Amino acid sequence: MENILNPFTQDENGQLRTLKVSEVSNVIKDILESALNKVRIKGEITGLKKASSGHIYFDLKEKYNNVDYIINAIIWKWTKIPFDISDGQEVIIEGKISSYSGKSSYNIIVESIEISGIGDLLKEIEERRRRLEANGIFDVSKKKPIPFLPEIIGVITSETGAVIRDILHRLQERVPVNVLLQSVPVQGENAKYEIIKAINNFNNMKDKVDLIIIARGGGSLQDLMVFNDEDIVMAVFNCDIPVISAIGHETDWTLIDYVADLRAPTPTAAAESVAPLKSDLIAKFNDFNSNLYNNLFQNLDSLKEKLISKFQILQHPKQFVYDLSLRLDDKIKLFELNVKNYINNNLEILKNIDMIFESLSFKNVLKRGYSIIWNKDKKVISSSLNFDKYDQISIEFFDGVVDINNYETNISNTSSDEFMTNKSDDNSYKSDTDIESDNLISKNKKSKKIDDKQGSLF
Repeated sequence: MENILNPFTQDENGQLRTLKVSEVSNVIKDILESALNKVRIKGEITGLKKASSGHIYFDLKEKYNNVDYIINAIIWKWTKIPFDISDGQEVIIEGKISSYSGKSSYNIIVESIEISGIGDLLKEIEERRRRLEANGIFDVSKKKPIPFLPEIIGVITSETGAVIRDILHRLQERVPVNVLLQSVPVQGENAKYEIIKAINNFNNMKDKVDLIIIARGGGSLQDLMVFNDEDIVMAVFNCDIPVISAIGHETDWTLIDYVADLRAPTPTAAAESVAPLKSDLIAKFNDFNSNLYNNLFQNLDSLKEKLISKFQILQHPKQFVYDLSLRLDDKIKLFELNVKNYINNNLEILKNIDMIFESLSFKNVLKRGYSIIWNKDKKVISSSLNFDKYDQISIEFFDGVVDINNYETNISNTSSDEFMTNKSDDNSYKSDTDIESDNLISKNKKSKKIDDKQGSLF
């Protein structure tokens, strides 16, 4: 560096030259750009900004010995980016160092960019997959059925690749189907927008296009990253036409495989899934025809047997009616017998209950030697203490009422319970109705358990 600077900073006498600011700045610019014309740098994206012009600005940061080292980076809008970049991503960029001499600042002009490690890239895809899954984007219930024998298939892939040739070749061996191609780049910065545009174009033709196949050949994880883009996933999700994804090889999985209505392991398999072989279709038709023929004749044979049976009945209608009459008579006799048994079994119980109710009636209580005492206002006198308050009473017996005027009271201290206890063992104080009621209650206590079967009608 000293050999380069000395001729510029010293004159022919070895004395330091007095330089202009612009001279020094331009020398620094020339030295940086010539010495670092092509570099590969690893760092973390921070401060990402997307300008309205389409250019992208960010800082590439590395933390070393507790110091943040930062290089400004620029991605021009025409530079192809294979994936969406965001703050916090660990990336490796290739480009050249450029200096703006007017401000003595420098930056790196990005020519290509990639995720630092496959592990980081897979982690980013998995986090996106979980978020979309939590939002119901991959729900099986939201998938559309694949139509059988579609007339027109829309294919989204590159027109220059081997994929479209493989699809068309495989379809030629099968049931005829019309193919519409939307040619798109399948990787690179513009691939995302072209693929979304193609999906929307076909969706606007949903009255004509029956099915869409999105396909590309195999490649690295970064080559397939455009099919992990969230905007493409949502375009497939919102498409009204059933979509089959056929990305890469059988072991390659992208996020549109989860949202597609059917995932084919390869583009060739996608073609096979939508158009069966002519021979297979003919064989299925023959099987269907054979099953239909056999089922038809089985049903005809069954119908024939039923008609013969009905015809035999029509040949002897009197015998048929006579047999029905006999069966009906048997049912009627059985019904009458069950009703009779039910009534007989419960009649005695009903009689006993009626007698109990009768014995407990108001009049029968009076027949057993009881009476009711009323005052002149027709109110019942319920206590002996109230007798001296009235000069006229009426005593009601079971066979009539006796009116008493100007009676004298002689109230005894003997309670009614003591009075009745002295008489309880002497049946002479019981009326005929009392004795009959006691016998009836005793009889019903013995027969209160009735067999459940006697209460059943059938």
